[in-house]
Amino acid sequence: MVQNSFADDWNTGTGGNAQRNGISNEAGPLMPNLLWQNSISSVIAQQSIVEGDYVISNRIWDLGNTLEGTSIVAQDLNSGEILWEVILPIEFPTTDWRSRATAINEGVVYASRSGNTNPSYLYALDVEDGSILWQSEDLIDESSTESLVFDEVGDLVIGNFGSISKIDHQTGMTVWTSERQAPSSNGQEVALFEGKIYAWQAASGGPQVSVFNIEDGSFLYGSESLSPGIVQQLGLLVSPDGTIYAPRTQNNVATDFMFALEDTGESLEIKWQFPLRYVPFATFGIDTDGHVLSYSLEGEVVKLDKETGEVLFRSIPILFDLATFPRIAVDRNGNTYVTNGEFAGGAIYAFDESLNVIWSEMVLNNNVGGPALGKDGVLVVCGVGTDVRAYEGSEVSSTSSLNAFIKHKTFPNPSNGDFYLELTMPENMQDGQIQLINIHGAKVFQLKITNDAGIIRERIITKDLPKGNYFLNLESKGGTSNLGVIQIVR
Repeated sequence: MVQNSFADDWNTGTGGNAQRNGISNEAGPLMPNLLWQNSISSVIAQQSIVEGDYVISNRIWDLGNTLEGTSIVAQDLNSGEILWEVILPIEFPTTDWRSRATAINEGVVYASRSGNTNPSYLYALDVEDGSILWQSEDLIDESSTESLVFDEVGDLVIGNFGSISKIDHQTGMTVWTSERQAPSSNGQEVALFEGKIYAWQAASGGPQVSVFNIEDGSFLYGSESLSPGIVQQLGLLVSPDGTIYAPRTQNNVATDFMFALEDTGESLEIKWQFPLRYVPFATFGIDTDGHVLSYSLEGEVVKLDKETGEVLFRSIPILFDLATFPRIAVDRNGNTYVTNGEFAGGAIYAFDESLNVIWSEMVLNNNVGGPALGKDGVLVVCGVGTDVRAYEGSEVSSTSSLNAFIKHKTFPNPSNGDFYLELTMPENMQDGQIQLINIHGAKVFQLKITNDAGIIRERIITKDLPKGNYFLNLESKGGTSNLGVIQIVR
């Protein structure tokens, strides 16, 4: 088993850490127990960041007001209490983009108005009250779906469109700047590993991966062009074993692949490639054995062998829209948490190591509001309206949840006809109702159940339902419990 360098916080928006591999040393939720659900209202969901008892999110409450319609919001990770809201200073009224927190480290939140291809300053904010500690010496132009990363001493490494820069975390002064031409916006951010910076580089034959020295920003070497084209809307990630994963995406099945690269110390060599669905702004993950989690053309989460690229496990399909923005977090037990990045069919899925569904819930319009694992395994997901929610980690989950007392199984699943549900329930549990919820949140089936025998067996008739995924819920006076996902395949 790979010895992972885990992080307990979710310090950087995309990928959670400097390698952007989605790994956390916390034990995430085994049940969808809500710790809290609360924030200021937002019309678009964006990624949160977490450190210690703080969760920071960007809430766009007025889409038409670019300069003053977005707040950076700090909340207590344990209670959801709103601690402060900040709108960044406006330095360039004609070009400044929305206020946005990008990363957090050692009690400092890093935020900017860069985005929409426009440069702006980077700010360091005190996590206690949101006050400004410094303004960067130079401008950055990081895209609004991306985030910076931290080196071993906490200095900031930022992927700009035409350069990579390193900024002193104590003063905001530029340490060095190295020229680099990104293929396109949203392909700018970089990943760090053992003193090296990995970044996309535009080239005539298609995007390449370049390697830079973290001490002085000097270029070291790079890969060949991975596939033709000029658009690249995903960042890189690095496994704890040093494998570089380059998800290549421009909405073309002839060019879009997950590439695995080996760093020989003198060059980057392609190990294997696997077809990749069009998932701009997505993130990926590495499991506890070092295998990579990606997305198939069929809309599944797939676990790919780190040496060969062979599919080890597949989930049920969770991606349905033409362009979706799924994001991943992986806990220390190998459980994978995925927001599917969809709007009407938005959801969060928890999968085990074999990508079987543990639980799932609707999170409408989750966009890039994907999972962040924090202290005690608390899982934070952002939606629209006031829907910022935190689920209890498995080590602190309340035993009052219905799931803690219910044993159940469904078969066959997937099914091309009816399926059967078997429930074992505690004697004192109230009668309830079985429900099927479609991906748009509509209740399409319900069946009353009476708890008079402890074990309940029911046939669920699905002949009038179209093929697809359905959330299976049990509702009673004790609350609503999600029993997983049913897949109907006609």
